[in-house]
Amino acid sequence: MLPDWLEPTLDLRGTLTDNYVQLYEVFCGALLDLSGVIVDDKPVHVDTNKDKYAPDYECSFIHFISSETRKGSGVRVIDFSRASKLHWIRPILEHYKDTAVRSFWHVRHDGEALYLWLHEHDFLIVLKKDRKIDGNIIVTAHNVENYTRKKLSKQYEASERKLS
Repeated sequence: MLPDWLEPTLDLRGTLTDNYVQLYEVFCGALLDLSGVIVDDKPVHVDTNKDKYAPDYECSFIHFISSETRKGSGVRVIDFSRASKLHWIRPILEHYKDTAVRSFWHVRHDGEALYLWLHEHDFLIVLKKDRKIDGNIIVTAHNVENYTRKKLSKQYEASERKLS
């Protein structure tokens, strides 16, 4: 059962163009301006630079609704399961201390990242500190695959900086 602060997934049964219009409206309305959203005492931002392959859209938007066709290729296609949860990102950020969210810092190969894992619903948001903006920037948001769940659980248990 979803937490009461989260809405069901989006219905994306229209044409691809209709889906992009719907998703972009969600992105612009809920995520483009995250003023007032604070996670671990830092404001949260998205990457508003235009995407290299889809210059009509911001990098974050494309990254939140699509996945790479082949790792490292840079080519992305819409991932309907991921895209249908686009509107979950802001509420998870706003409720990161809720028991439904496992919030923890994890040291990765590229530095420390804050994981916000809606564990019962297999959805993960990853943030990193950005000194240029003195805040946290959302690196990615995606579904947690079966093979990743166990790894995330171990990382959560091992984390010395749990926020929830």
